Amino acid sequence: MVGRSVIECSEDNTFVPPPPTCKLVTATTTAATTPTNVPPPNRTGMIIGIIIAVVVVVVIIIVVICYFKKGRKGGQYVTSEKVTMNPQFEQVQERPNCDETSNCLA
Repeated sequence: MVGRSVIECSEDNTFVPPPPTCKLVTATTTAATTPTNVPPPNRTGMIIGIIIAVVVVVVIIIVVICYFKKGRKGGQYVTSEKVTMNPQFEQVQERPNCDETSNCLA
């Protein structure tokens, strides 16, 4: 644009200074250049995140397998204590063919 950016309208309905005019400017176009030495994006954080996720999934699978294996034993527990499971035969008295009222049948 050639001329002033601010103009006023005078009493005789003319612009002072005259309105700006457009002038054709020939411009040479330049090709868009792309940088050739741009380093690749750093994906270390993404790789570490994937590794952590895989480790967590493996640990969860191991815990679930151990839980279900332990649940199938049906009352078998492993302990480091030594417990004797021998009944005391001295306290057990056998009475053949006796009912709860101590009546023994012959």
